[in-house]
Amino acid sequence: MELLRITDNELKIILSKQDLNEFDLTVRTIDYNTTKTRKAMWEIFDRAKAQTGFDAAKNRIYVRLFPLSDGGCEMYVSKIPRVRPSYVPHATKKVLFYKGYDCAYMFESYEELCSACDIIGRQKFSSLYVGNNGSYILLLRNVICRGYEAGILSEYGKKMALKYINEYLNEHYTLLCEGNATEKICARQ
Repeated sequence: MELLRITDNELKIILSKQDLNEFDLTVRTIDYNTTKTRKAMWEIFDRAKAQTGFDAAKNRIYVRLFPLSDGGCEMYVSKIPRVRPSYVPHATKKVLFYKGYDCAYMFESYEELCSACDIIGRQKFSSLYVGNNGSYILLLRNVICRGYEAGILSEYGKKMALKYINEYLNEHYTLLCEGNATEKICARQ
């Protein structure tokens, strides 16, 4: 097992086939809805905390798993920041999350999001939110929202109206990455 702390909020875990066998798991049987997987994941997180200082217990986390050709897997674990009322803009000075953005797209899965980002490439002004239901909203600025790219995005995601996006994001979504989301997604693939 290899544990690499990427940032304060991100951890990379590489598990060999032998590591998975120790937990009586395979890439196909990993399912967080099962007790066996939960027990294994928290044992891995306990080791990560001891070795790297990464503490997954204090935050909600988002785990992305990628199978390796040798039967092992690579996991990326991201802490999802908690939204506290003190961070909500004061009512008299309305600051909208989408200020400066021209369009928003919702993706039902991470795979759809990655496929869209593969095609549109790295965009300097993009922000990504993850929802309580596991969907994603990508906010984009300028040219990417018109013409050819908009058609491509619509194949993978659903275009959303910006009129009430602030309220919708506040209620159902958590910010994962602000300003350079597509760059980070493209770099991780």
